[in-house]
Amino acid sequence: MQLFYAPDILQNKFVLNEEESKHCIQVLRHRQDDEINLTDGKGGLYTARITDANVRKCMYTIVDAQPNYHKPAYQLLIAVAPTKNVARFEWFLEKATEIGATDIVPLITQRTERQNLRTDRLEKILVSAMKQCITAYLPTLHPATTFKQLMGNTQLLQQYPMRYLPHLNDDAQNPSRHLKNAYTPGNNAMLLIGPEGDFTPDEVKTALDKQFIPITLGKSRLRTETAAIVCCHAIRFMNEQ
Repeated sequence: MQLFYAPDILQNKFVLNEEESKHCIQVLRHRQDDEINLTDGKGGLYTARITDANVRKCMYTIVDAQPNYHKPAYQLLIAVAPTKNVARFEWFLEKATEIGATDIVPLITQRTERQNLRTDRLEKILVSAMKQCITAYLPTLHPATTFKQLMGNTQLLQQYPMRYLPHLNDDAQNPSRHLKNAYTPGNNAMLLIGPEGDFTPDEVKTALDKQFIPITLGKSRLRTETAAIVCCHAIRFMNEQ
């Protein structure tokens, strides 16, 4: 299945943007009366028929609509410190979309080395990944947020009653629980993934004060983007069992 992104369906504007129109008409050579598949990125999967095969403004009519297509039973917010090598962060965005993260927050901590991101490029990566894996849900990419701002966002924290903090734990007397033993499937979850140098002791204390549960992802020390993907996959796996 070839999937096109058409967020304007929600405003009853049945026309693909220029980039999607070019891909549909010029690259894939669709013609008038061909049927194509669309998503609005909000859970809607549509079958449409092309009415005007314009390479700049491909117009269509809706033939069939499936709302809440493969809607997940949970929401997963991953707050991740952008990596120094931006390619690694972009790789994470692609894979997190494929696995099913619903919200992604670039998290600026005290030890985060990269604080400037090209949001337009990151959004394109998310859209491309959504289309590639044939999902109807586009993750929400939040603005870059400082650790302090996130901890102070009471409204957002309340949306995620199960909150987790994977970090390096040197306390042999009080070892962290493994994520698989701490999370209950069917619940919304928020996970904080720190930078290459990990969270500072003050940040860890602040998160614990906000009822984040300290967890471990195993014995290996994982890169930032790897830890984030492990969390995404673990939450999805537990929800699909």
